[in-house]
This record gives sequence, C-alpha cells and structure tokens, in this order.
Amino acid sequence: MKNEILINLRGKTPRLAVAKALGITPQGLGMIERGERIPRPNLMKRIANYYAKTVDELFFYHNRHKMCQNHSSMNNSFDEISNTVSKKSAG
Repeated sequence: MKNEILINLRGKTPRLAVAKALGITPQGLGMIERGERIPRPNLMKRIANYYAKTVDELFFYHNRHKMCQNHSSMNNSFDEISNTVSKKSAG
C-alpha cells in the first residue's frame, strides 16, 4: 500500500536528499514510499525522527480502524517498544 504520508511529507524535497540524510539509497526510499518495502524498526525510527513524527503516525496510524485512531494511549506503543528494545540491545 502506497505511503501517502511519507510522499506528502517529502513534498518537493528530492528523494536523493532525504535518502542521503537517512543513510539509504533513493531507490530504497522510493520502495518504502510506494509500499513495496517495509523498513526495519531502526529505519522506521530514523524516518520518523527526520520528519519529526512518530513511527505510529507514519507507518501504522492509517491502517487502524477509525474507532482505534482516537485512543492516544495506542499512538506511542511502537515507539515505547522500540525504545525498550534499543536499551536492552545497548546494555
């Protein structure tokens, strides 16, 4: 499924510039934007940080049922899990 959120956030910024900032190829970023590739959690986090969004907002929010989108407690679930995993990996 095409990730319109990422495409809209990138706007007129060249794909090469965003990809370079993320440390990936422009082709890889294009595949993520077109929904042909799902990035690994660490790359999801880098993309979210680049756009000052949460991982949930960029990769999961639009797939939720509309009843679930109003529950703020769910919005940071992935970020919390990702941070816990990162801390355990580092220590």
